[in-house]
Amino acid sequence: MLYMKKGIAIVLLACAWALPAVATQELETAVKQKDWPALAALFADDSHLQLASYFQECQGVGFSPLQPNRLVFYARFGDFAEIGELSFERVNGRYLRLGLKRTVKSLFFVRSFSRFPVSDRLLRVGDAEIHLRRGVVYRAVPMDGLFIFSGEMEFRIRPGSEEERLTLRALERSETFVQEARAGVFVLSRPQELLAGLPEPEPVAAPAEEEALALYEIFRKRWGMPVSFFDELWYFPFAGDFNAAIFHRRPGKSHFRYIFNSALSPDTSLVLLPENKFYLNYNAVKGLKFIQQGIDELKKLELNLFLNPQSGFLSATSVLTFKEPSNLKTVSLDPALVVKGVGRSLRGQLQFFQRGDDYFLMGEDVDKFSFYYAGTVSPGEDAGEPLFTIFGGRRARNVDPYFILNRGQNFYPNPGQHFFRSRVRLSLPDGVMGLASGSLTSRHKLGERTEFVFESAGTKGVSLVCGHFEKLRTIPGRLPIHIYGNPKLNLRNYVSVSEARDCLDFLLEKFGPLEISELNLLLRRQSSFGGWSNQGFVIFNLMENTVLDDDISMVRRLRNDSPVVFTDVNRDGLVHELAHQWWGGVVSWK
Repeated sequence: MLYMKKGIAIVLLACAWALPAVATQELETAVKQKDWPALAALFADDSHLQLASYFQECQGVGFSPLQPNRLVFYARFGDFAEIGELSFERVNGRYLRLGLKRTVKSLFFVRSFSRFPVSDRLLRVGDAEIHLRRGVVYRAVPMDGLFIFSGEMEFRIRPGSEEERLTLRALERSETFVQEARAGVFVLSRPQELLAGLPEPEPVAAPAEEEALALYEIFRKRWGMPVSFFDELWYFPFAGDFNAAIFHRRPGKSHFRYIFNSALSPDTSLVLLPENKFYLNYNAVKGLKFIQQGIDELKKLELNLFLNPQSGFLSATSVLTFKEPSNLKTVSLDPALVVKGVGRSLRGQLQFFQRGDDYFLMGEDVDKFSFYYAGTVSPGEDAGEPLFTIFGGRRARNVDPYFILNRGQNFYPNPGQHFFRSRVRLSLPDGVMGLASGSLTSRHKLGERTEFVFESAGTKGVSLVCGHFEKLRTIPGRLPIHIYGNPKLNLRNYVSVSEARDCLDFLLEKFGPLEISELNLLLRRQSSFGGWSNQGFVIFNLMENTVLDDDISMVRRLRNDSPVVFTDVNRDGLVHELAHQWWGGVVSWK
């Protein structure tokens, strides 16, 4: 069973590198019509027999060319579907030595629904209770475990985690999250808990209620793969203990998505979409967790970036190497970036699918491939943790604007929040400085541009920043600190160099060494207090003392319930951001 991380849903695209259709029409027609004598006449040997054996029970099939002697097939059976490849040779116009390989098997689809009346039914999914007061339930056929409800329902959860209850108290003014809804879509790993004792169902083509259909469309867009040959969606199987609930906050607008999967960590999440606002993200089930299979984890990323910050134009080539091979790999890329081509894997040609910013690559034992893409990207919003903003609407007199791309923006084919080796080659206009995840290993000028190379033995995603800043000084020590900033920045007005050294040495002593040879610290003048930490480089917001002196007493009064009192916000905030090199940079969800 394949666990579909981030709610996988994909749409089949024509391959950018697909070859012109070869003369296989007679073979395709014979298979589609199950005309086995006509098929045998096309072959010079008996390798065609496996086609008759495999496709005999098939209810429909589509073909697309992959290479001159290879076809991809999409086979739909009664209760499931499969994707595979046909390889063959041709001599004197006849086929021989045909091979059939099932590349992606056990795909599912929805043909119709069974309709049940339901009342006063309580479902327990992790820490959540879903109370179906009255209404109707539609069960998908033949896909198992998918249900659509229309009527009156209540979703309720009181997390077992004390920390999560504090989060809810801040968001909802209650330790229990409660939401009334008129419809819901559910994926249930134990469907009999809902079906037990219900009367005989009535077969229907699809739900009739508008709000239920709107939620079903959200499910389809997130998890479905349109297959043009059949004008329907196919779905990958969910994990054995995967459960999900989708319901509206307000009909036609925002919706909640609750997921519980006891095998993963964290196993429980509740998020409001499209705002992407997390209400819950924790472990309801304690003890041993099976993390996601290694076949989805990236081993190494080689990223070559050509970037013009002024226009936001980006052109890049990425080479991704995974820890283990599999027939399907998943990455995310900003929709504004257009894929120009996907290179071959080490084991042959690839196909790719897309759904929004999700790309899926299919091939035999894929463990390495390349992406070439280009487009215009917008810099990230003021990245970091804005702990508070200056009161009264006043801003610092000087603000340093820098162009930031963080790992969450998917400016490279992003496989997720794994730790992997990285090598980033960044080309910028001459006079523009850049920093990226890892350590700066080389810098040289190429014509009117400057090329920077950053390498890391293990980083959780790649981020970068560029702009008109320069290295102001280096603080030697056990782990050297290179300080960057505006050339006109007077360090003495903001940060004590000796205190910065003491802060990092304290953390090194307490938490141990880092897998970096240096730490790059970019200081920028801002109107909000906070910062942003990535492996090997930290961006820290500086606030002018003239502003701080006026407002720090107000901040203390407003934060009188906090156990932390900021006596020097620049110094104390810097400790916080440096600590993220360990907490979040090394110690993470794993």
